[in-house]
Amino acid sequence: MAKLRDIGEFGLIQRLESILPAKVSKKWTQGIGDDTAVRRLPGGVHELFTQDILLEGVHFLPGNLARWEEIGWKALAVNLSDIAAMGGEPIGALVGLGLPSSAKVEEVEALYRGIAKCSKKYSCPVIGGDTNASKGGWVISATVLGETRQRPLLRRSARAGDSLWVTGDLGSAALGWKLMQRRKSPVDAQPFLKRFLTPEPRMDWGRLLAKSGMVGACIDVSDGLAGDLGHLSRASGLGFDVDLNRLPRHLAFSKLCASMKLKPYELLLAGGEDYELLFTVRAGKETAFQKLPLSRGVKVACIGRARDGTGIRWLEDGIGMKQKPRGFRHF
Repeated sequence: MAKLRDIGEFGLIQRLESILPAKVSKKWTQGIGDDTAVRRLPGGVHELFTQDILLEGVHFLPGNLARWEEIGWKALAVNLSDIAAMGGEPIGALVGLGLPSSAKVEEVEALYRGIAKCSKKYSCPVIGGDTNASKGGWVISATVLGETRQRPLLRRSARAGDSLWVTGDLGSAALGWKLMQRRKSPVDAQPFLKRFLTPEPRMDWGRLLAKSGMVGACIDVSDGLAGDLGHLSRASGLGFDVDLNRLPRHLAFSKLCASMKLKPYELLLAGGEDYELLFTVRAGKETAFQKLPLSRGVKVACIGRARDGTGIRWLEDGIGMKQKPRGFRHF
């Protein structure tokens, strides 16, 4: 029998997909294999469905009540990031909890205060859910429904010659997780802890990209740039060249990595939980794209280009990396 660590998360997903009935309603224009499922409705509306699970010890570490509020925020925000990657608007959320017997009422209330804050900021009401006992640690599952009247931004929509872009910074959340694990709090740690604990889904950017008409494929960076660009590459049937010197990072990132004896590229490419948007802009549209009214001061960087072929070439000063990076692996 194959072990999960041998086939990985996406090998498992492919096996499970093969078990399910192949025929589904034509209303479902996108099923398994993208940031969200998509259902076409009358009037040009596309419904979006997504779900993510957060596990104690894997995605978060318990703490005081303030920490539980941060965990609640994150549980909803990571799902909203999937909606953003499709260019959509959130409509509502369902929240499921698996609670150990040691859980305190005040902790659950603090968790929900964090969910409520995120819900209010991004206009995504919590409309139901479920609670149950967990024999292990905390399990937090959120399902979010969204919609868009634009063409959903699918992973398979890149074309050869498209330029490759990413919002914000990379590696900051992964560095924040390392800081939490080591329980270190240097003076310049706060931006990285904040990026890990309370990510901000790029909702404004997602809508902007969908409305621009200049964007092909899009994905949110949750499993690391290497892993998620790999998903985009396979879905679009294209290769990509990435300029490592162009990868955006926080000003204090390299210095803090050096002080902690961490390898910057491991965090930039494989760290995960950035929740930035990685997308392609149609060839010849780059100048017009840069004239768009960019939202809320979030920076954007061009880091590479799509090409015919397969695989990803990671280039530094024109020279390829010897060791091929991989994204975050769940098994």
